[in-house]
Amino acid sequence: MQYQAILFHGLAFLVIILVNPATGVPPHLHGVEPTRYSLYKNNGGKFYCHDGNGLIKFDKVNDDYCDCKDSSDEPGTSACPAGRFYCENIGHRGRYVPSSRVGDTICDCCDGSDEPVGSCENSCRLLGMESLRKRQADYELQKQGVQVKLRYKKEGKIIHEKKLLRKEEIEVELDEQRGLLEAAATAKEEAEVVEKEAKEKFDKLKEEREKDELNKESAEVPVDKVLEKSEKKKDTGKVDKDEVDEAFYELDDNSDGLITVDEVTSVADFDVNDDGETTAEEAESYMGGLTEVNRDDFRDYVWEYMKHVYKGVGEDDDVDIPEEQDDGEVVGEVKETEEEFDEETQLAVEAATTARNHHKEIESKVNQLDTELRELKKVVEGDHGGDYEFLPLRGQCFELSTAEYTYRLCPFDKVVQSGASGGSETSLGRWGAWEDDTMVYKDGLACWNGPSRSTRVQLVCGVDNQLREASEPSRCEYNMVFHTPAVCKDNLPPLELDKLTTEFHEEL
Repeated sequence: MQYQAILFHGLAFLVIILVNPATGVPPHLHGVEPTRYSLYKNNGGKFYCHDGNGLIKFDKVNDDYCDCKDSSDEPGTSACPAGRFYCENIGHRGRYVPSSRVGDTICDCCDGSDEPVGSCENSCRLLGMESLRKRQADYELQKQGVQVKLRYKKEGKIIHEKKLLRKEEIEVELDEQRGLLEAAATAKEEAEVVEKEAKEKFDKLKEEREKDELNKESAEVPVDKVLEKSEKKKDTGKVDKDEVDEAFYELDDNSDGLITVDEVTSVADFDVNDDGETTAEEAESYMGGLTEVNRDDFRDYVWEYMKHVYKGVGEDDDVDIPEEQDDGEVVGEVKETEEEFDEETQLAVEAATTARNHHKEIESKVNQLDTELRELKKVVEGDHGGDYEFLPLRGQCFELSTAEYTYRLCPFDKVVQSGASGGSETSLGRWGAWEDDTMVYKDGLACWNGPSRSTRVQLVCGVDNQLREASEPSRCEYNMVFHTPAVCKDNLPPLELDKLTTEFHEEL
């Protein structure tokens, strides 16, 4: 019974096409886009299949039987599997639907042309008016976005000029400081030579005095006791490591014996450009280019970079510092024993100490300037749009919260993800490059047995900056949609609305 109903509906549809098609066009043009009418001309009662591989009688076009392999002879029926039916949809927008939907009792075209006449209500005018209102509203948003973009351009140019000027100033200052550093290094080396000679002279005289003392006491005290006393006098103690160790254990948040970039980024002391956030690049610059360090490397290498800016030492009295043995294992604290020198040697030691401190001070200044220069080069030399319209976004971050996660996008820096209820952040990528209007972030945290996380951020014109969408279509590959005025097209024709209105009325 169902088969008979469908057959009847199909026959009724065919009769209506042949007698009174809904579109008001000749039967053979039903389902054909007007721009393709020329392909359906009557060539002496013949029709050539569009792929050139078939010739049929013209009256077989739209006869509900598929004669051409390319389905071109049945644009207005569902006879051909690969056919396409064109909905003209006067008053709205024309569109194609698969020919299999023709005559299936479902209204796919807003003008109802895919079904028998009278089966569908023509809703094209209503949809067209809604579409027009939406296009007008979108246009108004674009105009507002363009105005904000113009402001961004002005701000971006000012930022760029200031950063460029500062970059040039730092380059000059760096040259001067490097010259001073070279001179300070020479002065330090010379002072240390004098210091060494003075200490050697002092030690030699001291040794002679001790020998004399040993000779005097040898008659009264056993030799082994005298030697023990002499050795004790020679013991000048060990270098004080308390301050360095305290800093290490303060920075090692998770007490795993390593200081990482993430742990350093949580410390405001290393925020070079005072933008309120310590970036990974800033952290690495104070770690000597390393991404993680153990305690020995921290003492021998990294502390030299950090000690002039890190203020954490001494602020937390509750930091537990493991005690250290001579072989590096844990024992009691070691303090430096100051040795008393004669006046000549003491002056040489003080002069060398002053020279060393002066050299370290200049070296620290050079390191700070180097770090700031690297950050400035990223701003000055980076691609922030032809008129620097994206530059005001640098240094800002935008969040999107979902039921599971909170996503944070920091343009030209990073993308991170954290749990909705908080917790540590997961890197979804660091700034990589542009691909048209898409920002690409790569080399994020590696997935378990998978690739490093990466994110593609599609930019869409908007009145303000909003992170709208975030998804993970493939494992470890994220997509985001970010609305910003900076991407709005500022060459929008001023009469576009009038044009849209005219087009709408012409369609009607």
